[in-house]
This record gives sequence, structure tokens and C-alpha cells, in this order.
Amino acid sequence: MLPVSRAFVACALYSFLLISLPTAAAESSPITAIIGVSVIPMDEDRVLENQTVIIADGRIAEIGNTDDVVVPDNAKRIEGDNRYLMPGLADMHTHLRGTDEYVNYLAFGVTTVMHLGGSQARGRELLEHRRQIEAGKLMGPNIYTTERVFDGDPPASGGAYRFSSPDAAREKVIELKEAGFDFIKVYNNVPYAVFQATVDEARKQQMPVFGHVPRNFAPLTAMREGQNAVVHTEEFFFTYFNGPRSTSDMDLGYEVDLSDIPALVEVLVANDVAVMPDLSFTFTDLLMWDSLDLIWTDTEMRYVHPDKVFDWKVSNINRRDEIENFIVREQWKYELMQELTRQFQEAGILQVIGTDASLPGLFPGKAAHRELTELVKAGLSNFDA
Repeated sequence: MLPVSRAFVACALYSFLLISLPTAAAESSPITAIIGVSVIPMDEDRVLENQTVIIADGRIAEIGNTDDVVVPDNAKRIEGDNRYLMPGLADMHTHLRGTDEYVNYLAFGVTTVMHLGGSQARGRELLEHRRQIEAGKLMGPNIYTTERVFDGDPPASGGAYRFSSPDAAREKVIELKEAGFDFIKVYNNVPYAVFQATVDEARKQQMPVFGHVPRNFAPLTAMREGQNAVVHTEEFFFTYFNGPRSTSDMDLGYEVDLSDIPALVEVLVANDVAVMPDLSFTFTDLLMWDSLDLIWTDTEMRYVHPDKVFDWKVSNINRRDEIENFIVREQWKYELMQELTRQFQEAGILQVIGTDASLPGLFPGKAAHRELTELVKAGLSNFDA
């Protein structure tokens, strides 16, 4: 049996590039034939040309050469015209803010998203959206979600649950499981005893534990003791590699010791910990520093909700104090993240796409394609990315 984290991620990723249709449309045409496409099956590095794909009852019933496949008379026909068809992409690190984002994800072929925390109300709303999508009443990607993140008191995240009691954390894990949430996310200031209780109860409830690398105890302890995934590679910069957390009194002579990487890799491999590189997040910070106009003039801006546009304008990185130091730190961090991504891939560590969309500059759907580009820049092949 796969470990809970790897099984959960594998399940989330296995989603073919099909848009959820309203129930009435699905009933009127239960069979769909996509004719004359080049299929990228992703089982190995290959392309199957001139294929026809038959979909029945929401599942792939047949894939074969167009000359050989018999298309049922009652099938809805979609002419592929030699375009490509591939499994749907999954963005496993998003912060969903509204239903207006859903069509953007689908338009870029992202058929599965994972919401990594926000308000209590947002989490409950996403559970309802998921039910509507599964019932064919709302068009959107498959949604996996948590609710508020688990943190300490005081918290590093203003919207987090503040735990000092291990028993309170256990009770909240049980409550979130019963409500239908999929996983728990831990954050920077979670105390060690609370972390232990959270992981133990989550294991009993068969819920994975994802999150940042906690700052209140040794950085590799969380990986050794049950955290299933690290949601930013940058977390290792701030913890394991002791990168500067503050830009106000930053040591400009800081250097990363790359000789420490093998020990980190060993722990991740031994404990089957997955990683979300999230290179697109740091790349976008550097891009906005270089030219905000590259964001404001992006063709995707026309599809961004006005409230989100306002938020991006008032909270992008150019509004930060000590911006020059911040950019120096981002450059250090970005180079380390690229090296870690390459070495993690070589070691067989499970890495999945995560983008932090829709934080400033990270367009829902499009950001996943930026992440693919960043993975290739870091040294992965197109197929591995």
C-alpha cells in the first residue's frame, strides 16, 4: 500500500483533461468521441499520433488509432484536428478566492487544484463548491482542501488556528475530518507538542499533514516524525540552510553551504516526504521587481476579478520595506531552490506542481505552466516536469 501522502497526491493527479459539464448536458450525450488527436499518455516519454478517444459515463472507455476505433452513432464528436490531448494538470498549492477562478484553471488544462488554507468560511464554501462540481451543477476543477492552518500562539499567519494545547489540536483534526476536509496544514510557529499531537491524530484519521517547516524545533524533525509534504522548497532556505528571515538586519555576506544537501535528501527519501518546489512564486517576485508592467499588461489580467487586481496593486513585493535586501535574498533563495529541485529529482523524491496562485502576479491556471517552465530551467526534462 502506498504511504498516505503519496497515495493522496497520486489520486489527486490522476485526472484526465475533461471539463465538468452540467448534468443535463451529460445526460443528453453520455458518450463523447475526441477524434484525430495526438495523445500524450504520460506513462513514458512518447506521443501516440492519430488517436481517437472514447469517453463514456465520464471515463475513458477506449483509446486507439483513428482508423481502427468505431465511434458510436450517438456519440458527441469533437474533431481534434491533430491537436494534443494529455492528462489534466494539477496545481497542488493554490489559495482559491472565488468561483471566477475555476474557468481559468480549466482553460489552462488544470483539472485538479488543492487549496492550502484560508479562512474558515472559505474552507466550508469550497466543500460546497466541490459537491456542486461533482454533481455537474458548477463548472470547475476537482478540489482538495483544508480549512485554516495549524499554528502556535502567537501565530505567524493571522488567519490560523492558534494552538498551545495538544488536545485542542487533536480535537480540531477530528472535527475537520468529520466535516470532509482532506488534509491538515501546519505553519511556522506550531509548537513541538502540538505538532506531535496533530500528526498522530491525522494518521489515525488517515489525513496527510502538509505545510511549512516549523521554526520552533530542529528543521528535519518534522520530516522524520510524520509531515508528509513540504509546500515550498524555500522553506529549506529559511530553516535547514539558516537563510536570513528578516531583511532589516540581513547579513549580506550570507552563503549557502551546498554540502549540506545530501543529508537533507537522505531524510526526505527515508521518510517518503513530498515537496512542492513552487519556483514560480519566487520567479514572479523577481519578475515584479524587474517590471510590474509585465504583470499589468499580461493578457490574463482581463480575467482577474477587480477586487483581486486591487489587492495585487497594494500588496505586491514592490510595496515592501527594505526592498533591495529582499531582492538579494530572493536571488539567493531562487538559486538554492533550483539546485534542490534538480537534486531532489535525481534522488527520486516526489515533486508536484504548486504555485501559490492567486497571490500577486500568479494567474490561476497560467501559473502552473510557469511552474513547468521553471522546473525545466532547474534541470528537469520536459517529460519529468
